Amino acid sequence: MFSLLNIANKNNIFSFSKNIIYILFFLFVLICLLFSFLFSNYKEQRLLENKNEYLLIVKNLHNELQENLLNNDYVEFNSDVYKAFKSNFFSKIQINYDEFIFNKHSLIKNVKFFDDDLWTIGDITVDASFGYILKIPKTNAYRFIEADTTQEVQRIQVKIQVYNAFEIKYFFTPLVFRDIIKIHDFPISNSFYEYFENLIDYKNETLVKVLLINKSYFGKITYHIDQRMIKQEIIELFLIYIFLIFIFILLPFFFIAYYHYNVSHRFIKEPIYYLNEYLDSLLKSDFTLIKKEKALGIYGITNFTNKISKITSKLASLQNEVNMNKENIERKISIDTLTGLANESLFNFDMKNKLINNEDGILLSLQIECLVSLSKKIDYDSVNNFINVYVGLIKNVIAKYSHNNIILYRLFGSSFSIVCSKTSLEDSIKMSNEIIKVLEKNIPNMFNTNEKVITIGGTYFDGFGTIQSTLKSSKEALLHAKEMGSSICHIIEKDLILKATQVLTEEVISIVKKENFSVSFSFDTHLIGDRKNIIMREISPLLYDEYKNKIAIGSFLSIASSIKMVHLFDEIIIKKAMSYIEENDSKYCIVVNISFDSLVYSEFLEWLMKTLQANTKIAKKIIFTVTSYSAYMNQSLLKMFIEEIHSCGSKILIKRYQLNDFPINELKDLNIDYIRLHQNTSINISNDKSKKYILRNTIAFANLHDINIIADSVYLEQDYKILSALGTYAICE
Repeated sequence: MFSLLNIANKNNIFSFSKNIIYILFFLFVLICLLFSFLFSNYKEQRLLENKNEYLLIVKNLHNELQENLLNNDYVEFNSDVYKAFKSNFFSKIQINYDEFIFNKHSLIKNVKFFDDDLWTIGDITVDASFGYILKIPKTNAYRFIEADTTQEVQRIQVKIQVYNAFEIKYFFTPLVFRDIIKIHDFPISNSFYEYFENLIDYKNETLVKVLLINKSYFGKITYHIDQRMIKQEIIELFLIYIFLIFIFILLPFFFIAYYHYNVSHRFIKEPIYYLNEYLDSLLKSDFTLIKKEKALGIYGITNFTNKISKITSKLASLQNEVNMNKENIERKISIDTLTGLANESLFNFDMKNKLINNEDGILLSLQIECLVSLSKKIDYDSVNNFINVYVGLIKNVIAKYSHNNIILYRLFGSSFSIVCSKTSLEDSIKMSNEIIKVLEKNIPNMFNTNEKVITIGGTYFDGFGTIQSTLKSSKEALLHAKEMGSSICHIIEKDLILKATQVLTEEVISIVKKENFSVSFSFDTHLIGDRKNIIMREISPLLYDEYKNKIAIGSFLSIASSIKMVHLFDEIIIKKAMSYIEENDSKYCIVVNISFDSLVYSEFLEWLMKTLQANTKIAKKIIFTVTSYSAYMNQSLLKMFIEEIHSCGSKILIKRYQLNDFPINELKDLNIDYIRLHQNTSINISNDKSKKYILRNTIAFANLHDINIIADSVYLEQDYKILSALGTYAICE
């Protein structure tokens, strides 16, 4: 019985071994087939990627080499060739000239101790025995024509005349023209790889690219492509695959058992759980050190842990840097760099708050009358000193009256404003007269001037007006003070403002009830790179009083809101927009302003949703827009409105967007479709690092949250190119 048991056990062992052999053989065949399929696909894909890669390198390299040859800059040329050789794609690069071409930069750059490209090149000459030089039309390049001689010219001395508004100079600059051959010495490859060369039927090739200037051919560059490195890479992969096949055949069961019972939980699950919790804390800006003992895992996870640790340190450092940059930019945006006063941007923001909240107060406009004439007598630093002294004297007077409710702003140049919140007329006049008295006493003696030093005019805050209308009223008071001659402050009476508001209210009621206005279209918008096709236009009401004087839309809406007629006005505008789309079969979208005061009326919202749902084709052509400040102040209402109009196919646009109106990180939950930047952010950006920084971060945020960025009022080609490079969606010109 014992022997039978032994025989049975032996048979079981044999059967088990045989099954293992069958399984291993099956795995071997399966892995081989899989390997063959994967390797074949990878090889073809890798060869294609390799080709695309070196074609792209050749394209970029050719542009750089052509520029270097035009600049006659062989140092930069050799540097670019060396970098290209480091890619191990090229065995040889050969340059052949048919004509000798060079540009203005090459003439300036090759002159010793002179490299100012701002000078204009005048006359260019060369020894007649060598040839002569011609200007290539419509370019800044020149062509050297060799003389009829058997001597081959490789180096010439060019005499150039350069000049600016004040001086003329002459220089000799050497230029070199010769055919060039650069050969790359590849590292000696292992002869072991030669046995596997037949695995890859991919031969070296030669690419010839012509050298052009203004569509005129002047030479060629021949790129000899060498494929040995990609062959070696694929062969190495092939050997790795072979090695892996044997590993999988010899140790499959052992590896699987060990992995599942020992490795999986301890070295994968636990570290991943910990890392997941750690990443959650990072998202909350909790930059703590990673506990590596809790994140020890297999090589990939350990490596991943180390990288996360490094990223954490970098993120913490980056956040500090961003916060510092943000503070500097916010300061630059809101503070006048000379005087330290709040500037026009902050003035607009503060006034916007006060008008929206219907605060009482007086706006004073101040003008330095003698600044223009004084600046002609003294130097720049003295002018700055004058302005600082001037501002200091005003601030000293304000300090006597202010309890943080009177703020001095510098709008631009010699123009200043004082916002007096919750300040009586008597105190405002008294303070203004004291400012005039102090300045007239000190400025003439300190700066030797007999001219009038200041004029002050003011007006009450107009709760139904706009910043522009209030500022305009203040400037009118200032002009009136100038006409009066003597140094006094003139403030427009409140009764006159109330009377004008009453008249305007009657006009608003009449216009809305009779629908007595027409519309026009503005803010034509097109995609970057496609200026011919308009993608959206904004509908704008043309509002006039009975005397054909234009009514500011801001004042009109403020009064319409106060008399609870703004939703009726918005309804009329929407109907006109829909009629235009239908009647003209519009190919572009129509942008329609919507007031938040309209959205609080449930009957208006109900009518709007029914209208859009009944006209889905037209609804898809409508983009509703609100200003960034009003959007920030009504976020919950805006979020609800966006959900409603998205269900009908319409979209939303935030216009006049500025960071100080609406912090960008608070936009992510609103599902915005478009952002039209404030024109101050999107114009004159070429030399303004802070604007580029704001644009770059705004566009990066928008790309992450599927928001299209539109730049407003772009008219400079240089700004257009920068906005295009940064990835702006569209331009409003």
